[in-house]
Amino acid sequence: MVTSLGAVALFGCSTFHPLATPVAAAQGADLQQRLEALLAEAVNEYRLPGLQAGIRFPDGRILLASAGTEDFARKGRPIDNDTMFRVGSATKMFTAALVLKLRDQGLLSLDQSIDRWFPELPWAKSVTVRELLEHRSGLPEALFSNFGILLESGLNGAKVWKAQDVVDRTMKSLEVAPPGRRKFVYSNNNFVLLGLVAEKVAGKNLGQLLEREFLVPIGMKNTALLPQVGGPKAWLASGIDEYIPLGPHVIGAKTTCWDSLAYAAGGLGSTAADLLRWLDALLDGKAISAASLEEMRSFEDAGHNGRDENIVGYGLGLAHYSLDGLDLEGHPGAGLGGECYPFYETSTGISIVICCNLSRKDNTAGKALLARLFELARSG
Repeated sequence: MVTSLGAVALFGCSTFHPLATPVAAAQGADLQQRLEALLAEAVNEYRLPGLQAGIRFPDGRILLASAGTEDFARKGRPIDNDTMFRVGSATKMFTAALVLKLRDQGLLSLDQSIDRWFPELPWAKSVTVRELLEHRSGLPEALFSNFGILLESGLNGAKVWKAQDVVDRTMKSLEVAPPGRRKFVYSNNNFVLLGLVAEKVAGKNLGQLLEREFLVPIGMKNTALLPQVGGPKAWLASGIDEYIPLGPHVIGAKTTCWDSLAYAAGGLGSTAADLLRWLDALLDGKAISAASLEEMRSFEDAGHNGRDENIVGYGLGLAHYSLDGLDLEGHPGAGLGGECYPFYETSTGISIVICCNLSRKDNTAGKALLARLFELARSG
C-alpha cells in the first residue's frame, strides 16, 4: 500500500512560468500549488507509484508538476518534471503525422495498397495506407494477443523485437474483413505496418525519422522511440504492470521487449512538457501542413469500439475524445509500464498531459485526473 508522505517526499520538481502582472502571477502561483496538491493526493488515492502532469494555456503559460516515485514502497527515485514515461498509444499520433509528412514529400499515397511493401501478406492488396491510419483495414488485434510473442517477451525482458519479424510471426495468417464490410476496429497491427512503411519509403529507421521530422524541430529533448540508441535523453522511470499474471511486475528502464514490440504503435518515451510542445505544434499546424492536419481530424464514428468508450471519433491517428462533457482531441496511451493522456480541449484551447508509470486493467486514475485538471485549468 502507498503510504501518505509529506510534500517534500512526494514532489519531484514543479515549474511555473510566471505571468506578466503581479495579480496574474499570484493567480498562477495559486494554480501551481493546487496542481501540486492534486497530484500529491492522487498518487495515494489511486495507488499510483509516480505521476507527472502539465497544463498549457492558450496564451502560452505552462504549469508542470510531478509526484511520487518509481515504486509503491517510496524507496525508488522520485519522479521529477524531466522524468520520461512510457506513453503507449500516444505514439500513434506521431506515426500518423510522419506518414502524412512523407506523403506530402511525394514518397507514398494514402490510397495505395500495401502489397508494394508487404508482398508476403496474402491480404495486402486489399488494404490501403489510409485504412491502416483509420483502423479500418479489417485487421484484428494480433500484436498483444499472440501467445508465443507474449511468452517469449515475458521470459526475456532484454529482447529487442524487429518489427518485420513481428509482422512475419503475427500477420501472415490473419483473417481480414473484406472491403465493404470493414468498420473501426482498434488494432496495433495497423501502426506496426505503418512504421515499416515509413522506414521503407524514407530509407531510415523510425527513431531517426521521428527525430528528424518532429523531435528536433519542435524541441522535444526528452522524447525518444524506445529502446533508443545512444542512451537516454533523460532518465526513464521504471514502470509497474498489473496486467501480466502473477504481478505486479517491474518494467525496468532496461526492459526492452515490450517497447520494441509496440514500436510505431506504442513505443515512445516522453514527458508531459514535451507532449505539451507536441500538441501545440501539431494542432497549430507547425508540425505538418494544414491540409494534413485537416485529414488527421477527419473524425468518423468510433463509438462502441470495445476498447475505450470515450473514443467517439477517430481520424488518421487522432482521436475525438468525449469525457465528462469535455470535447477533446489527442490520443490516450496505455502500454506495459505506463499510461498517458495528452489532450487538447477545443472550446478553451487548453492542453493537458498526464503520465503515470503504472499499467493496470480498468485503471480509472487517468480519466478522473484529466477531468480534474481541466476543471482546475478553467478556474485559472
